[in-house]
Amino acid sequence: MYTEPSHDHCLDAYSPWPRERDFLPSFDPEVQKAFDALKEPRSFMAGQQVYAQGELAQGAYLLISGKLSVRRKCAQGRFQILQILLPGDSVGIIPVFDGEPTSCSVVAHTDATCWFIPAEPLRRLAFKHEELGEAIHHHLCAKFRNIVGVLEGMSLHSVTERVAKLLLDQHRRNPNRFLLEFPEGEEDLAHYIACSRSTFSRALRQLDDEGMIRNTFPVIRLVDVPRLEAFASCGAALGQHRAMPSIPHNLR
Repeated sequence: MYTEPSHDHCLDAYSPWPRERDFLPSFDPEVQKAFDALKEPRSFMAGQQVYAQGELAQGAYLLISGKLSVRRKCAQGRFQILQILLPGDSVGIIPVFDGEPTSCSVVAHTDATCWFIPAEPLRRLAFKHEELGEAIHHHLCAKFRNIVGVLEGMSLHSVTERVAKLLLDQHRRNPNRFLLEFPEGEEDLAHYIACSRSTFSRALRQLDDEGMIRNTFPVIRLVDVPRLEAFASCGAALGQHRAMPSIPHNLR
């Protein structure tokens, strides 16, 4: 049984970027002081709603500790997890600046602490200080690029390809690590890549049957990384003769 300790930030590997510190660089002291003056502390218990889909944004949130889940309600009352936010991430910036209702809901995935920045003072500060306005502009561009990547993944790749990519994204954080342990359940990961839990499980079994991984979820052993990469990038046909394992014999 694999006993390497779980890492609290495993989701960092497959959560869409922008990542750490989000849109907050080191501002000029005057701008930083003005920005800090807007921040109000807010705490949420696990499962508590931060804001609902369709609300008018009262402000933006900067996550200090814990995790937040960004969700969108789908047909038949189901929801898809679009992003797991980690400390340093922000949420609510887009509706603050476009004035439209929020397109997603945000729920505390664990107990979480945030800075809340009220909408109107944040808009005034961004228009007044070019440095802050430019940082937010770059942040919004990164969000747009991320959305394009998410849409491409869902529309151009099968569920099995998406699962393969999820595993590889985790592996690339530490290329010498071939044993992956996920702190989240299959349901959360399935929502993230827009499929059902049963479909996610079948995809893991398929990759296991093909010899690319050994599936003992939540622990996954990567057996044939080159073939997994080829499959994730272009959906190479399954059922071909298995390639030689890419991990050293003493790590199997």
